[in-house]
Amino acid sequence: MINKELERIVNGIGVTFGVNCELSYEIGYPPLYNDPELTAFVADTLTKLKDSDIKAVVEVPKMASNLDSS
Repeated sequence: MINKELERIVNGIGVTFGVNCELSYEIGYPPLYNDPELTAFVADTLTKLKDSDIKAVVEVPKMASNLDSS
């Protein structure tokens, strides 16, 4: 469905501006979604372990690969 929608958009741009467009992309891994409850559970568990190998448990700002669409 996404492939067809991308092609529709690209074709629409071509028609609108009177240009030839070519769409090229690679299908790869699915987008990353970090479940907030599971992430909090894992972070809490790691913090409570008191393992000397774990120096810190920190939250990283959201990156494009894990933005929630809701």
